[in-house]
Amino acid sequence: AWVALGMALLGVALTVPDFASAGAGDIVGVGFAFANAGVVALYYIVSKRVMAGVNDVFRGTAFLMMGTLCTLLVVIPFRGIQIPQNPTTWLSMMTIAAFCTVMPVFGVNLGIQKIGASQASLISTAEPVMSMMVAMVLLGEIILPIQWVGAGFIIGSVILLQLRPARKKKAEFVPAIGGADSQD
Repeated sequence: AWVALGMALLGVALTVPDFASAGAGDIVGVGFAFANAGVVALYYIVSKRVMAGVNDVFRGTAFLMMGTLCTLLVVIPFRGIQIPQNPTTWLSMMTIAAFCTVMPVFGVNLGIQKIGASQASLISTAEPVMSMMVAMVLLGEIILPIQWVGAGFIIGSVILLQLRPARKKKAEFVPAIGGADSQD
């Protein structure tokens, strides 16, 4: 798992845009990226504990999303809010909300519950690879060879994590009621 984590981190570092180009070395942006990674890691750990006994992942995810809404309601008086004026913008916002926010958060919560926070977080490192592919296909971005190497490290880390043997749970000894002589 530690080797896979190292590979994933190296891969993510290699898939970022070329820092040699003008304006790419924005230290504030890099700082925000690392802060975001820390917040996401904390989210995975907290979600694993909060959602541990929850059978209804839909409802649990809705409660988590309500926390975000409550934060927004606190911020609105200070920053204001702009409401879209045309139906096209509303449709775009609803599409982004459903497909880029609600479904991924639900998927992450379900994944954390099924495979655990550590595996879910490592598998989610494939996100930069997907972003790179979308940028190449839809935006015509040119992907540098070093970025392909980084993508290879990320995919390799996910594969390596899946190949490691699963930890066996310790069996608990439960004595039979009535001893060895009792008949059921």
